[in-house]
Amino acid sequence: MQKHERLHSIKEIDCLFQDNVSIFVYPFKILYNFSPTSTNAEANVLFTMSHKKFKLAVQRNAIKRQLRECYRTQKCDLINQLNNKKLNAKIAFIYVADTLIPHQEINSKMAITIKRLCKLVEQEQEKKNKNVVI
Repeated sequence: MQKHERLHSIKEIDCLFQDNVSIFVYPFKILYNFSPTSTNAEANVLFTMSHKKFKLAVQRNAIKRQLRECYRTQKCDLINQLNNKKLNAKIAFIYVADTLIPHQEINSKMAITIKRLCKLVEQEQEKKNKNVVI
């Protein structure tokens, strides 16, 4: 994942956590925010987890590596949807499970999450179209 795809600005992260628009797909809680753009669409992503549940940095880093890999392999559908609708996305994946989950299960849950985010992008565009018509 390249640097421009990462969500690293403290202001943007605070804004994302304050807006509090979220969905839940175990083992993830996903916070998201969509904004219109005139150029190529981007999805800025953040992966995090509780330091209380995973005290060792080795464990946290291993989980983040798995999450990034699963996201990288499946993000093309989301990026295409964002490009079609001309939206930027800021997304935070919060890992809420207490233990390390097998890679296959994380991969399947990430696929479900990406599909739900694509549906939310579609709904976001419909809301904007209704606001313009009225």
